[in-house]
Amino acid sequence: METAAQEKLKSLLASRKSALTQYFDSAIYEVGFQGKNPLIIDAIEGFNQAWNSLGSGQEEKLQSLYIEKNPFEASKRHFYLNADDNSQYSFFHRQKHPLLSSLTNIDSYYDLFLINTQGDLIYSVDKEIDFATNLKTGLWRETQLARLFERINDSPKVGKVLISDYAPYKPSFDAPASFIGTAVYNQASQYIGIVIFQLPIEPINRIMQVTAGMGTSGETYIVGEDLLMRSNSRFYKERSILSTKVDTPSVHRALTGETGFAIIDDYRAIPVYSAFSPFNVLSINWAILAEI
Repeated sequence: METAAQEKLKSLLASRKSALTQYFDSAIYEVGFQGKNPLIIDAIEGFNQAWNSLGSGQEEKLQSLYIEKNPFEASKRHFYLNADDNSQYSFFHRQKHPLLSSLTNIDSYYDLFLINTQGDLIYSVDKEIDFATNLKTGLWRETQLARLFERINDSPKVGKVLISDYAPYKPSFDAPASFIGTAVYNQASQYIGIVIFQLPIEPINRIMQVTAGMGTSGETYIVGEDLLMRSNSRFYKERSILSTKVDTPSVHRALTGETGFAIIDDYRAIPVYSAFSPFNVLSINWAILAEI
């Protein structure tokens, strides 16, 4: 019976790991493709030119037009097509926003950012409070988004995709967010900026919270290098992502690169069969576990 339970957990763990790999591989491919998409190239060049045409004080002007005077509530600001200020920026926004917005809807990304080489966030779909700020010197310079921009901007390379681990992102109401992006070059092979997508946590939860084969006491979940969960526990009503610590032998062994099986006390101090394995994608290193 113990052998059967062990083999079943290993199989469930392999299934979740495969689905998770497929999700991130798809995101990496998509971002790499969008970095070479003529729509993105044209949008960065156009928005950067429109940004410069505003002169100085772009953050105050654009946040006033697209956030403060936006007729839609915060969660629906992306429906606002353009401000009626007759600026080059609003004219270009009216042209490109429907197409750029569709990229987040089709692929279930939370948001899309276009950033120039100086760190100005010259466009976003959702127009949250990070819009039109500078990621080098502005209010959000210590966020995962800003750090990812710096990593890409410090050594831009065609087709090179980088990612950040999940962390609370204050402009998105402290929701857990990961960012994935790449450098963008124009037709003359000049580096012109960066495209970054914001990844929500929901797709990972959908993968990890499949309960088929887990009975009433089993679950699969992910833990980061900080020992905090990267997916919600099925046993907690409140969000456990980035708040519940899992300091168990299985997690430590998985984070050192080991795959195995053990009988341990889990994060709830409940004895469980525990199958564990490392999960690595670009710079992210996680432990993935199946326990019952």
